[in-house]
Amino acid sequence: MEIPKHIIAHYQEIVLKGKNRHIFVKKLIENIKYATAGLGVKHIRHKDGRIILDLSAGARESIISDRLTKTFGIANLVLTHRISNDVNVFKDEILQHVKGREFNSFRVSTKRGYKGYPLTSMDIDRIVGAHIKEATGAKVNLTNPELTIFIQILSGETYFYVDKIQGPGGLPVGTGGTVVCLLSGGIDSPVAAYRIMRRGCSVVFVHFHSYPYLSKTSQEKVQDLTEILNQYQQPVKTYMLSFGDIQKEIVLSVPAKYRVVIYRRMMLRIAERIAGETGALALITGDSL
Repeated sequence: MEIPKHIIAHYQEIVLKGKNRHIFVKKLIENIKYATAGLGVKHIRHKDGRIILDLSAGARESIISDRLTKTFGIANLVLTHRISNDVNVFKDEILQHVKGREFNSFRVSTKRGYKGYPLTSMDIDRIVGAHIKEATGAKVNLTNPELTIFIQILSGETYFYVDKIQGPGGLPVGTGGTVVCLLSGGIDSPVAAYRIMRRGCSVVFVHFHSYPYLSKTSQEKVQDLTEILNQYQQPVKTYMLSFGDIQKEIVLSVPAKYRVVIYRRMMLRIAERIAGETGALALITGDSL
């Protein structure tokens, strides 16, 4: 019978937040719920410094994993199996799972989120490692193994897994307030938006275009960029603002050598107004890099 599956999401930088840690964890769980809605996640729990997603039988694991790799605050995630809390039982459960894999060397790596477990991490490593070595004939290699078996001991729960998926790291979006990003359609501004999201900011996008004097190419490009960037946050409004008439007025009244500066000044003034309306705390541009 298939062992029930779970996903454990680990965070790192959030640990440094001290007494405010619960605020960041709460927001991260909220963002995970939003990202995985409708994909077969039964429950999301915070336990012993980890976030555990309990999956239903028909859960869409690959999509869930992909969504979590775009959820800032997650350092890494693992598709894992819950096993017995008794080492003499779970060593057999782990063996049955890894017997179908081909490997000539392995190591066991145990972490105890629950320090009250009667065995140390090294004790568990030795017991499970000896059992697998005897059953498979594979060698123990602590420095460069072909297979690493990870075991996590929590209070009342034990899990194991063999593969880690890298997360985006950073802080949960929404913990750093809201900012407005002037999105030009080039490479610098979307990179700046991504990096400020990673620091926990929710980003409102503003794009200035010259349609109908020029084509809609820049608008289409920005729509594509915001579609990608909004995979990393709960989508917010994108402002597509016509700037052509303002440009015409500037051309008529400002010497050529000052026009680019005035264009940018006007864009910033408009973006500042939007920031005031949306409660944003800062303006982000490609220059922020």
